[in-house]
Amino acid sequence: MSMKVETKENYRNHDLIIKSSSIIAIALTLIVLTFAIYLLVVGQKFVGVSETTFFANGEIDHSSVEETVSYEPYPTAIFPLVSSVFLIYGVLKRRNYLILAWAGLTFLLIFSGLFLFSSGAAFLPVAGLILVCLTITTIFQKKELGQPANT
Repeated sequence: MSMKVETKENYRNHDLIIKSSSIIAIALTLIVLTFAIYLLVVGQKFVGVSETTFFANGEIDHSSVEETVSYEPYPTAIFPLVSSVFLIYGVLKRRNYLILAWAGLTFLLIFSGLFLFSSGAAFLPVAGLILVCLTITTIFQKKELGQPANT
């Protein structure tokens, strides 16, 4: 039975993996943050259709269909906004606050699941990618600290 010896190069590789996955997680979280701000400020697109019928001498003269497009702020986007703030803060301060990143990700995944047929569908793929990056960061950080990876 041979024991694997952790060398200085392995620790450098772990650090590189942690930094790379953290940068990718932050970039993906900035996408979530940007889209959440867009939904709060500009809003979702709503299309309304109205039909008007014109009568002349008791009979239908002609009909007119009018389409209106409006953007209305989407207040539910506050949930991905708050969760992305937790994610960014937790990833940036990963030594002691990685639990905040996990809490933000859990909150984002719950939001995406509950609003799956609405705005949550746009957040779900990005949340999945953030999950992969955060898992990699957590595993390699625990290896770097000398803790077992399955706790």
